[in-house]
Amino acid sequence: MLFRIGTVIAVILSLALASCKSIPSPSISVADQDAQNKHITISEVSTDKAGWVVVHHANAAGELDASTNLIVLKLSSSGQYTDLQVPVTIVGDQTLFVRLYYDDPADGKFTYQPGNSEDPPVTVDGKEVVASFEVIGIPPAVDVSNQAIVNGTITITRIDIPATGWAVLVPATADGKPDLAAAVVIVSLPSEGEYTTVKVPFSTTVQKTMFIVLHLDNPADGVYTYQPGETDDLPVTLNGNVVADSFVVTP
Repeated sequence: MLFRIGTVIAVILSLALASCKSIPSPSISVADQDAQNKHITISEVSTDKAGWVVVHHANAAGELDASTNLIVLKLSSSGQYTDLQVPVTIVGDQTLFVRLYYDDPADGKFTYQPGNSEDPPVTVDGKEVVASFEVIGIPPAVDVSNQAIVNGTITITRIDIPATGWAVLVPATADGKPDLAAAVVIVSLPSEGEYTTVKVPFSTTVQKTMFIVLHLDNPADGVYTYQPGETDDLPVTLNGNVVADSFVVTP
């Protein structure tokens, strides 16, 4: 079972609405920032209608990826919204995009999908109202303690992964390193973020040292195909080191 601290948030913004005497021209202002406190701040959003401000990831080419919504904020009316602080877990350093959308049709539900006409992106003079920014997130990590098997499972205390991927249980080599070629159990992590109390099925008749190693699902095909020496589903690294944690498991 996975317990995940979510990264998709929908809130209604009204208290942050600044007073204004006229309907503002749509715009967004956001700065590069450190999000290791698990918050991001959007400095200012102005809109001439009720709508949405949505935070998107970048794709592999560094462009806005509209297929996923990291944060969805409802703007209840036209106006200027300032200092929007939103709780969110960002893992790793990332480029993010903020884009403004209209609530059209006005049903209070964000239903935009690339290629459809609902809740369209806002444009001014033919250009979308969008801004990119750089974020310093919490570092990728995995934490698992020495433990005995309970009801046929072991427990990973916490996982922080920067994108969709895998937590892979592998044995230790003779020199005490993770044997990346010998996956025993593969746990799918369907999105980036923080996971806690991850239960993993496992059995053994002897005490042994094991590792949990994080891998990215790249290419994003939902199939774990990592092989040493190849480039698919590579391990997550931090400062050149594979992100992994060892533990001793007993029957």
